[in-house]
Amino acid sequence: MSFAVLGALWWMVSSGHEGSADALFISTLQNTLWSLASLYIVAQLVQSVLRAKRYRMMLLADGESQTPTLLHTLYVTFSRNMLVDMVPARIGELSYILMMNRGHRVSVAACVSSLVLSLFFDIVTIGIMLLVLGLIAISTAQGGYSLAIISLGLVLLIVVLFLMLLYGVDPIRRIINKMLARFNKAWFKRPLEFLLDVFNSVDRIGHRGIMLKTLFLSLLIRAAKYAGLYVLFLAVTTANASAAVEIPWWQVIAAFIAAEAAASLPVPSLMSFGPYEGGGLLVLAAFGVDPVLAGMLMFVIHMLSQVVDYLLGAVGLVGFTLVAGQPSQARSE
Repeated sequence: MSFAVLGALWWMVSSGHEGSADALFISTLQNTLWSLASLYIVAQLVQSVLRAKRYRMMLLADGESQTPTLLHTLYVTFSRNMLVDMVPARIGELSYILMMNRGHRVSVAACVSSLVLSLFFDIVTIGIMLLVLGLIAISTAQGGYSLAIISLGLVLLIVVLFLMLLYGVDPIRRIINKMLARFNKAWFKRPLEFLLDVFNSVDRIGHRGIMLKTLFLSLLIRAAKYAGLYVLFLAVTTANASAAVEIPWWQVIAAFIAAEAAASLPVPSLMSFGPYEGGGLLVLAAFGVDPVLAGMLMFVIHMLSQVVDYLLGAVGLVGFTLVAGQPSQARSE
């Protein structure tokens, strides 16, 4: 899938732009402001530290006795950031569970609950960001009624998600307990008992009063991530006559959100190449950017961001290998 989409992109650039796709690609790289692009590394470090802190905060709230230090959690986070898009549908998220459980002896239930809650707050914060972008579009007379309807829908979605978190756990636990009391087969009880452990873990975290802090951390994570990508966008386009793009910042952020959403789809791809470019291209083209140029920009930015993510991921894997199995320390914040 990745090769097919990228091949189509390369053909589109070659046929719809003066010169070959190779020439445009090389020109774009040569004119990139590398001093500005290097700030993406800083942004990735910031968002990774915040993400590691969020993982650790939830594990501590759960009462997990084997919570690793912030540095050890950061190694896992670097690795997770690298692996999450390596395979389709964000299956790489499971690397967090594997590394925390096998490397630091964190219980599987605690790993699953902290991962699920992290994904939950990621979805909520993306919804909040899209809501803000929609309101900006409306205020600048570039949105219209359609964006107003979308914004209202996002508000309702966020409210529903929080209601599910606040009031949906206990009913599910009661249902599982009733099923456990009714069925005695071991093969049936074991997955139910594990599921109950996960929901008990979620409930413990929910009653520790850290949800607002978790939401705030999640917003900071997203802000750091998209700020880094926007800086990378500026680095690629600012001094590049063949790739000059003048659109508002919020339209660029919307394109990156769409690219990330497309990369999360369960389609066969490697390192999300193909779906990522397709999602960003559609949004940029909708905002008036030449589709040929939009596709090349998304490819270059994706490639540069992946280089950074994989370098940090390699550091994370080496660090994890060195500290895996060591006793956990500093379990209080």
